[in-house]
Parts: sequence; C-alpha cells; structure tokens
Amino acid sequence: MKIRNVLWIWAFLAGGFLTAQDKWDLDKAHSSVSFEAEHIVMLKEVQEEEGEFLLGATHGAFKDFDITFTQGRSDFSDSRVEAVIRVNSIDTGHELRDGHLKSESFFYMNKYPVIVFKSDSFEKTGENTFKISGDLTLRGVTKPIEMIATLTGEPVERSGYQFISITATGKLNRYDYGLRWNEVMETGGFRISNYIKFSIQGNFMKKR
Repeated sequence: MKIRNVLWIWAFLAGGFLTAQDKWDLDKAHSSVSFEAEHIVMLKEVQEEEGEFLLGATHGAFKDFDITFTQGRSDFSDSRVEAVIRVNSIDTGHELRDGHLKSESFFYMNKYPVIVFKSDSFEKTGENTFKISGDLTLRGVTKPIEMIATLTGEPVERSGYQFISITATGKLNRYDYGLRWNEVMETGGFRISNYIKFSIQGNFMKKR
C-alpha cells in the first residue's frame, strides 16, 4: 500500500476518534431542573418598563425528568444534550398553584405531558463554558432557544467511574408558548414577568 494511502487512512481514523460520541449516564439523584418567575408591580402613573419594579419571585422545580448527554470532542465541544421534563412533577411549594399550572389554563398537562429540549449546537466559548442552542417544545409549540452552560469540573475518576457536572441556564418568553394566567393576573397591577428563568443541572458518570 502506498505511503500516501496509509497516511490518509491514519488521518481519517484519527479524526474519527477525535469526534467519537461518548454517552454519559445521568446521576438523577444529584441533578435538578428548576425555574424562577419574578413578580412585577405596575405603577399606573408610569408607562411601560419604567413603571415596573420587582417584588420577589416564585421558585419551582420539576422533580421527574430525564437528561441524556453525549460527549462530542475531548474538550466537550460538539456534544449533544436532550432533556425530557414531566409536567406532572412540577413543585412550587404551593399545592393550589401547582394544580393551576398543570391545568388547561397553563401547561395543559393532560394534553402536553412533557417538555422537551434537543440541542443542535454545543459551542465552546471559554475554558469551561459553552453556548447550547436547540429547540424547546412546550405546550405543543417548538421554538429555538439558547442556554449558557458551565462544566463545573474536569472529569474526576473514582471507583472506576468518571464524573462531570454541567449547569445550563436560560430564559424564555412564556407568551411564545401560550403560557398565560387569567385576565386579571395578566393586566392587573400585580403580575408575573413574561420571562421565566430556568436552570438545568446534570451530574453525569461513565465507566472508565
């Protein structure tokens, strides 16, 4: 075999190893999906955003979810992440509010039982930071969304396993997905912000 062909095959195989996809297993007990909705008070004598000020926030979490993480390159760029979140597991610490959020008026759990995120880009932006782009499907609506992610540590090995932790944060406009309260809550002096902040924190492990 010609030397040129040998070198070409070697380069091809090396490139394949560099982009090999390694799937990590979720450590669900030490992972979380949470969100924050800020409370806004409107001052009638002032217009638009100038008349808004914040008055606390509602914090909540989804207790039942699956997150899959498939590593791309050795520096974690070109990785893939997918999250499936079950609406029935929402918990804001207030049973009546949780019931309303699950109802047809908001998440419409009976018709849309899951929230799904699928990445299409995992771009390295710093030593341990990444920009994740993908599609979020919520209440039957799919929209592109971006998250900022941090790899909280280099892979650590113990007991024959490697461990990593990734935290991704983002913000969505709830109106884009048809998430609305009743008319009084949407137009009154006290309301919930249009923008919901969220965080997906996943601990992952794989055999060495």
